[in-house]
Amino acid sequence: MATPLPWRPRPLHPRRPRPAPALGPAGGGRRRRHRRGRAPGDRSPTGIGAAAAAAMGTVLQRLQRFLDRPGPLGNLLGRLEARTGVRRLYLATGSLAFLGLYLMFGYGASLICNLIGFVYPAYVSIKAIESSNKADDTTWLTYWVVYGFFSIAESFSDIFLYWFPFYYAGKCLFLVWCMAPVTWNGSQVLYQNVIRPCFLRHHQTVDKVLGNLSTQALDTASSVTREVLHTLITSRARLAAEVAPQLSLSVCKSHGSRCR
Repeated sequence: MATPLPWRPRPLHPRRPRPAPALGPAGGGRRRRHRRGRAPGDRSPTGIGAAAAAAMGTVLQRLQRFLDRPGPLGNLLGRLEARTGVRRLYLATGSLAFLGLYLMFGYGASLICNLIGFVYPAYVSIKAIESSNKADDTTWLTYWVVYGFFSIAESFSDIFLYWFPFYYAGKCLFLVWCMAPVTWNGSQVLYQNVIRPCFLRHHQTVDKVLGNLSTQALDTASSVTREVLHTLITSRARLAAEVAPQLSLSVCKSHGSRCR
């Protein structure tokens, strides 16, 4: 029988110490370069807040320039600013906030939304018709085409979308976007990307269908007119044939023996 070997503790190897980080210009410079390199794509809350503040400032400047532009809206805000002493930017934003809250929770939001989408575009369209410039005619014709398609689509979807609490506020924002005086407004975007390509693909077929329908309508109208005239002439002749003997008999009775 083999004798067991005596137990000996296993020698512990000392852990090698890690080299200390370089404290010279290379290490510190690399760390500083890393911190500086974070600035262009900074995702920290400070960088995001600064970008949001810059974007908000740009939007407010554009809105201020739009409100200062001479026109019906600018003149009205100017008179209100002169009477109240409140800046027109605050008047416009306060009015928009009140209108948005009313469209969400007020009574008669549908009527107000339809007035916003119809009254001002109709007024500007009449001015465009009376002016000699044709560019504004194209702009507002595009708006009315989009408005017509939207009204047709809304007539089917209004039953379901009516129950959403922010439906009329969203509709109002959509109509304002469609009539906004910018190149990327909703009417131009929807017409160029949706309506115009569909029209160019199918307008020949639609023209043929409309031509056939108009021809059939004219043929039907002419045939109906002929039938009506023929019926009138026949009825007149029949009425004359039936009334003539009775008329002659009544004349004879009135003159007595002269008819014998």
